[in-house]
Amino acid sequence: MVLGTMTGDESSGLDWNTRYRIIRGTCEGLKYLHQAERPTYHLDLKPGNILLDVNMMPKLADFGLSRIFLGQNHIWTTHHNFGTL
Repeated sequence: MVLGTMTGDESSGLDWNTRYRIIRGTCEGLKYLHQAERPTYHLDLKPGNILLDVNMMPKLADFGLSRIFLGQNHIWTTHHNFGTL
């Protein structure tokens, strides 16, 4: 299930606990990426890039625009145009 494809009627079917777990899981995933030895920044986070598994656990997707910071002045970046432009 892709979170961004839900219409207003479908999203209202989620109880608040499920919505909270999706938001919290997304935040925990971003925190993990940001605090890694080589921090990664997504740069294209939106509902369509948050996938949900069968247990409604969020998975971050589409890292085409992301950046990895290797050190004080070094940044690794992709040379392909992925992501939403």
